[in-house]
Amino acid sequence: MAQITIPSLFRREYMVVEDILNDKQFSHYTYQPTLAAQPGEESKKVQVAVKVFVPKGDRNKVTANLGDALESLPEIQKGFVIRTTHKLDLVVAGTPGQRGSQVIRISIKPESGGGSGGGSKNTEIQEAGMCLYAALRFRVPPFNKGDLACHPSNPNECIDEGDYEKAYKFVESKPKIPWEEIASLSQEWKNSFIMGANLLHDKFGKYHGGKYRFVRGDKSLDDGVIKDAYKKIIKPNTKLSSEDKWNPADIWMYVDGYETQLKGFIEQEGTVDCLNNFFQDAMNPEDLPRKTGKKVDPMSLIGVSLKKIDESPTLKVLNRVSLTERRKRSKVEYNKSTTKSMLIFDNNRKKDPYPMDVYYYYGSGAQDRFQARNFAGDKAGDWKLELKGPAAAQGKIQGSAKEQTKPDSPLYTVLEDAGFNKSSLPSLPKWSQCEPHVDRNGNLKDNIPNSVQEITDAIYKGLKDNSATGLNKYTEAGAKTAINLQSQSYRFSKLCGLRWLEWFNTATESDRAMRELYLYAGSQGEGACIHYKLS
Repeated sequence: MAQITIPSLFRREYMVVEDILNDKQFSHYTYQPTLAAQPGEESKKVQVAVKVFVPKGDRNKVTANLGDALESLPEIQKGFVIRTTHKLDLVVAGTPGQRGSQVIRISIKPESGGGSGGGSKNTEIQEAGMCLYAALRFRVPPFNKGDLACHPSNPNECIDEGDYEKAYKFVESKPKIPWEEIASLSQEWKNSFIMGANLLHDKFGKYHGGKYRFVRGDKSLDDGVIKDAYKKIIKPNTKLSSEDKWNPADIWMYVDGYETQLKGFIEQEGTVDCLNNFFQDAMNPEDLPRKTGKKVDPMSLIGVSLKKIDESPTLKVLNRVSLTERRKRSKVEYNKSTTKSMLIFDNNRKKDPYPMDVYYYYGSGAQDRFQARNFAGDKAGDWKLELKGPAAAQGKIQGSAKEQTKPDSPLYTVLEDAGFNKSSLPSLPKWSQCEPHVDRNGNLKDNIPNSVQEITDAIYKGLKDNSATGLNKYTEAGAKTAINLQSQSYRFSKLCGLRWLEWFNTATESDRAMRELYLYAGSQGEGACIHYKLS
């Protein structure tokens, strides 16, 4: 999804909405913000629209809970949240109920297949769906002669069962997803597939007569030689933590009849550079210089990373240029002022008023940030930085590892490899040190051990030094009591986040550090492979 710039009049309220959606109560749902009003439409009622995709049976519950969360905030005036069925209007300008008022509209939409958009089953269906619709656009008459239509007015432009069956012959997936299951998805997802398929054809339809096959997770190519190449070459010879950090392609396109040759080329490669050069040649048009001596056809194998499309889709190639050039072109810088202003101790919500996360901003946009928090609940310390996006997370960086205070995790190794001295990087607390001092009923015990109090003192100092929102309504003793009562996960997560916040605020090269982390999280770091991103 393309980044959007929220108009300044609506930015404060939009940030409130986004913070709620990123809270643990709602963070597992996918959401999509769009500008509902274009330049010249400043008087339009709905200025910013946010769609939240949830299981169909949860729509009423989520609508009610989101409304309650908004109304509990002190910055939202009473009566400024207008509730209708599966819809919330947050009044930003004007008076509720009066003509001329302007709102941020939050619509609670049903997700296909009863899931939230984050489940593996849904992901499989949606990726296979993109393959199926791409096959329709590339291989099935009459759709291979003109764009697929989201809401066709001509009956000849409507997709029927026979069309799906024809397209299905050019699709391979694991697990095998029946075309009937894809055809039963919501219109929202079909629209996304249609816009994506049209854009893929606009970009690649001119090559090889458009005779591509489309695969996701197939045993031969995607989960075959490509995965094997990662395990054999990339994983042991780089510090990339997963295959997605090397190449995040969700689907692959390859020229029909060329599979055996492609597999042979991949199996011949023995180094990171040679393997990545092969993919460069396979995904570059013929007018760009060849990287290998192999006679691999241009645009014969194309990896595509997918994000759900709502409107204004884009398709861009990543990692075609060197890492040095990617660094030069990146506009990422650490935004200290916004980062500090968004640090929260008490958000004044009725439920879970003490957020454990800390955000690090790398730009001026509402989505230009990393969310740092513990991802393992109260089971363990699993602190990560997650690169946020307009509708979905873009990638994580592992921070903590077991009980190590300066772990050999990607957060540290990426910066070390970029020239930062590990001794200068902040230490993390041990998970075992962060246990709260409460009894089984949640009541604070007497005689707090020094180790517990030290964690509390460190969290309080970090919050105070950065003027955390909501801290000023507490005495020091009251704030520390509240911190002591929080879960082990909170105490670990908050202190990890605060220590890195302090480091970013004081490091002489925080811009460069943020740039390295951004590139790594977005699968553009050292050793990352060329791919296309459809968003």
